Amino acid sequence: MSIGHLNNLWDLLRSEADGHSLLSGEDLIRQKVAHVVMMGGDYPAGKEHNFFARGSDAVTAEVVHAWPTPILFSGYTLGLGVMTGRGLVALPEGHPVRRAYELHPTHPMERGRPSWDQTAVIAAVRGSGCFWGVSEPGFNRIAVDGSNVWESRTDGSHVYLIERDPPAQVAAEIERLMMA
Repeated sequence: MSIGHLNNLWDLLRSEADGHSLLSGEDLIRQKVAHVVMMGGDYPAGKEHNFFARGSDAVTAEVVHAWPTPILFSGYTLGLGVMTGRGLVALPEGHPVRRAYELHPTHPMERGRPSWDQTAVIAAVRGSGCFWGVSEPGFNRIAVDGSNVWESRTDGSHVYLIERDPPAQVAAEIERLMMA
């Protein structure tokens, strides 16, 4: 599961055997990681913050290209309409989830906030079919500016989530989990 920039996965891919593992990072991934879910990109083509900001474009391109196991992408547009957080006013004032929403400067809690990361987490935990469909296999091609373009290929090891259930239904479940 990966949300945010991919620097940690890049470091893992490039790591050598050491005192923590006799395996290189890539060998460790091959042995222990069946697949990874990544929040990032926009599908079938676009440009999203996690893939280009703060110099992450080259890192993103290398990780996505070199990752040795299948990748499921949860894109920007998928989480954009899944607005959560409005119900958090019912939580105690010191509750950490409520506080996180209160502190966000561009998305006041009363309006809600897009759930980019939460959609990826639910897909990772419950499986891609819980609220979404999945694209045909292919490869996510990352350009030098961090933008991405989908290349459909039957031999591809990448897929991305496609909206199936209404965003309001997904939002209601995410909100329920956040308030539990």
